[in-house]
Amino acid sequence: MISQDVVLVRYGEITLKDSWTRNSWERILAGNIAFYLQKAGVEYKAERGEGRIFVFTSDPRASEIISRVFGVVSASPAFSVPSHLEEISRAAVALAEEARPESFAIRPRRSGVSFSSEQIGRVVGEAVRVATNSRVDLDRPEMEIFVEARRERSFLFTQ
Repeated sequence: MISQDVVLVRYGEITLKDSWTRNSWERILAGNIAFYLQKAGVEYKAERGEGRIFVFTSDPRASEIISRVFGVVSASPAFSVPSHLEEISRAAVALAEEARPESFAIRPRRSGVSFSSEQIGRVVGEAVRVATNSRVDLDRPEMEIFVEARRERSFLFTQ
């Protein structure tokens, strides 16, 4: 079974602000997240970057706690792998093999990597299709695998 090692935190209108204001509000939001995680006794390490807050923890309660913090739009339990197509493919296959969907879609996003979102979708999708014998359905898939590829690490999640 694959277990989360990070929670991807997405927030709303902060990203629309100028860089000084955005930085200030991100720090405040990260502080609020830290307050509630510490209050619940969750061990974690947080990083801010590229319009996200990454909360590294294996505690399954973290995403639920974070999702209730004011300013958080969503908090997705995820796991991280090095930003190489082979590693991303292996991780996506492991996720899909666990769920065994009849159909799936890869939902890639990227920033600071040498490959395109289209390449991620094509390469990772083919690996999942071959390994699970599931069909690709981009309109109404039974399972969606989200991939956020960043410079150093890529993050995969299903919710």
